[in-house]
Amino acid sequence: MTVTTTAWNSVTNYPELARTMVRFLKGELDRSPIHTAPLDPESSSITADLVALTRHGLITHGSQPGLITKDLQQRACVDLLVCDAMVAAELVVALGHTELVVLVALPGVELRQDLPMTRWDGRFVTWAGRIGEGERPFWYCHLNHEVCPTVASMCFVQVLDPQWGRDRYLWDCLLQAAAELELSAEVPGLGSEVAAITRAQGLESGWLVDASATAAEAGLGLPMALTRRAWDDLVTWTADDEERKASPTGQSIDGRLWDVCWMARAGAAEAEEGATQIEFELLRVPRHGKSVRAEEVTAILNVGPGDQGEQVLTILLPGES
Repeated sequence: MTVTTTAWNSVTNYPELARTMVRFLKGELDRSPIHTAPLDPESSSITADLVALTRHGLITHGSQPGLITKDLQQRACVDLLVCDAMVAAELVVALGHTELVVLVALPGVELRQDLPMTRWDGRFVTWAGRIGEGERPFWYCHLNHEVCPTVASMCFVQVLDPQWGRDRYLWDCLLQAAAELELSAEVPGLGSEVAAITRAQGLESGWLVDASATAAEAGLGLPMALTRRAWDDLVTWTADDEERKASPTGQSIDGRLWDVCWMARAGAAEAEEGATQIEFELLRVPRHGKSVRAEEVTAILNVGPGDQGEQVLTILLPGES
């Protein structure tokens, strides 16, 4: 029996199912009940998001990023397992103000829609919208019988971005909704296990983004990184972001990162001595929508130990830990 088979056969409850899926997403297991091979390389850009969602209790088991190339166009999409109908309903409400399409298959329900998700050389080649009871047998045959009643009560949720090629919108909206609903409470003990990865592993996987050079220029004298979610919200600026705006913005990654570091330094200067969680505000132009008006947002500067016990800085968004 392989390590992967043993891992999935050992699952006896929902938290263990989430933790085992995290191991698959991180490359420690070579397959899952749904995937017979490791994650496709195109998923490397969203792996940190998939881990974060699973940490929040939304078990991801299928996904694709939004992409546009010469011959390929994709809509971002993710398939989720949630523990019950109540959580599924809360998630639908939380995403109600967004542009995302949310499909829910309650226990006993099979959805059979055909929503084109990938277009290759002008032809549609993959579709979404088929979720529900037909997927449960794949889970049953790979899991311990003790967890099968839990699987039987779970709901399948599919979240789609209707815009072709949009890269961050789905992930940012989902992570914000999960954080606001505090869904990690549905998976006791999951947060601490996922958070146990080292800082070096976080930087290597893209879960953390190093910003030490700019931080040093701004007067922060310790190694500093941003969580992927904070980086994508506060720093990232793409050609697509600029193009969708109503007028030129002058935004750039370097400029946005400088603003973050400078305001973090200002927050640290005003904080009480010995503070380890320092909230600070900054103005940033949102990436989505046409508005070029800067909005005030809150971020958190965390002061804590690195892998060797040294002091390091991490910038997070509210709801992250």
